[in-house]
Amino acid sequence: MTTNEKIARIRQLMARDQVQAVIIPSGDPHMSEYFSEHWKTRRFVSGFTGSVGTYVITENASGLWVDGRYYVQAERQIADSEAVLFRASEPDCPTFSQYLLDNLAPNSVVGLNGKLFSLSMMEQMQQLFAQKGITLNIQADYGNAFTVFSSPIDFSIRVAEHPIGAASIFAYEPNNPAAKAYSAVAQEVLSYGQK
Repeated sequence: MTTNEKIARIRQLMARDQVQAVIIPSGDPHMSEYFSEHWKTRRFVSGFTGSVGTYVITENASGLWVDGRYYVQAERQIADSEAVLFRASEPDCPTFSQYLLDNLAPNSVVGLNGKLFSLSMMEQMQQLFAQKGITLNIQADYGNAFTVFSSPIDFSIRVAEHPIGAASIFAYEPNNPAAKAYSAVAQEVLSYGQK
C-alpha cells in the first residue's frame, strides 16, 4: 500500500466521521523516547522513518513537519507522495496548529489520538482553534484502521504443552492455532518478498 493510498483510506474515514483534518504525531501514550512498532503510525502512514515528526492530513493536502536534522531524509522519503515538507526549524515555517488554523474552514473538526498528546498541548490547540470555532475529536485514531497482514495473529492464544525436547511447535503440533497463525503470516511475508 503506497503512502497516497494510505492517505486516501484515512480521508475516507475522515469523511465518515466528519473530520476535516488529522494530526499524527511521533509517540506513544507515555511520551517515551523509544516506543514499540504499534505506536509508529506516523512512520507507517507517511513513509518517513525518522524518529521525530508530525504528519497532518486534510481533505485536500498533507504535510510532514520535521526539524533540521531530518530535512534531507524526509524530502527523499516523501518524494513519491502528495505530502509537502514543512521545515519546522525555519523561522517562516508555521507550526502544524497554525497551518490548520490558517487553512481550515470555520467550525471544522481536527481529529487526533488523544492518548498521544499532552493535556497542555491539546489545551494550546483548543485555545488557538477557538478563533475559528475549530474543535478537536480526540478519539480519531485511524492508525488501527489498516490491516497490514491478512492473517493476523491473536494477542492471546492457547499453545499446547509439550516436552522440553526443544521441539518446534510446527513439528510437535502443526495444527495448533499458534502454528497455523505464524505459518500463514510467514507465507504472506515471503510472498511480498517475491514480488
